Amino acid sequence: MELKLGTVIINPEDEQISILIDVYKGDEYSVDFVLANIVYQTNLNSSKPLAEYFDEAKDHARKTIKLLNQ
Repeated sequence: MELKLGTVIINPEDEQISILIDVYKGDEYSVDFVLANIVYQTNLNSSKPLAEYFDEAKDHARKTIKLLNQ
């Protein structure tokens, strides 16, 4: 299972960031092979690097998939 980050939406006025994660089976990055879309949403901290948000989003997606597979 592969994860690919999609659209990132930053709403500074609401202090929110949302990151779309596409879940693929195997390494086929095609719209036809998307198994699920997961959205990670959290509070925006301007002093935090975007890379940390991306890591958190992937971790959130993995945990969500694990919960759904139980």
